[in-house]
Amino acid sequence: MNKRFFRLAALVMLTAVWTSGNAQSLLENLTFEAPKQMVRPNGASINVRTKPSKSAPKVKWPDSPWDLTISKNEVYNAQSENAAWYNIGIGWISKSAARKVTSAPITDKMLNRFFGWSDGYDLWQEYLVSKTKSKYDLMVYYTQSDRQNKLYLGKQVGNVLVFKYSVVFTIEVADNEAPNYMNLAAEDRDGTKYYTLTIGSNYVQQVVQGGMGMTKTLDFSKLNDKVLERIFQEVIKSNRTDYLYINSLLLSGAYANYMLG
Repeated sequence: MNKRFFRLAALVMLTAVWTSGNAQSLLENLTFEAPKQMVRPNGASINVRTKPSKSAPKVKWPDSPWDLTISKNEVYNAQSENAAWYNIGIGWISKSAARKVTSAPITDKMLNRFFGWSDGYDLWQEYLVSKTKSKYDLMVYYTQSDRQNKLYLGKQVGNVLVFKYSVVFTIEVADNEAPNYMNLAAEDRDGTKYYTLTIGSNYVQQVVQGGMGMTKTLDFSKLNDKVLERIFQEVIKSNRTDYLYINSLLLSGAYANYMLG
């Protein structure tokens, strides 16, 4: 089999997977739990402690000696609390440095556009939330930051978007390929799997990003259940959860430094 025929055969297979709308039990059985109470830091960032005490050790980044800090540009689920501390799952934060927040309804105008924040040249994040073509009303959250790009899978629960699974994810636009071209590749690096989705023009949308004009990215509204399962099946089957919560404040510019698109 020559290389050109093999490539065309692979493209046909991927296109069939992309366009198929058959239900997948792996996604059908997913559950997304409503947060008990949303909280956010007051200052630019605060430390997370292993126990509800200022003398307790600080939580570290996974596989790192560096202290984990959380940002005022994000919200967290307070799973429990005592008189002076919130337990946000990954550790404890002081009530003197955080506050409770409420969530207004999320509107369609808040979706499918980039928001961003920056606390300096080396600390920034841009993110986009979109509905998908999933029959289970699943949604995705695509984030680009100074650390890495990730794609989350979740669902709206009340007035909060609950994202439960994530993969390290990069999108590339193949301008020289056929409009229906797509290819999902994965690479293992030091125990972490990196996914790259390369797409043709039929799956591209243009959005304003970073104050630098229009940029091309994936039209996430075209992701169906077959594609979502292919991307997230490994983390779902192994139950590697990575909870993240988005509410109307994060999608209205209340916390973001700027809105795009």
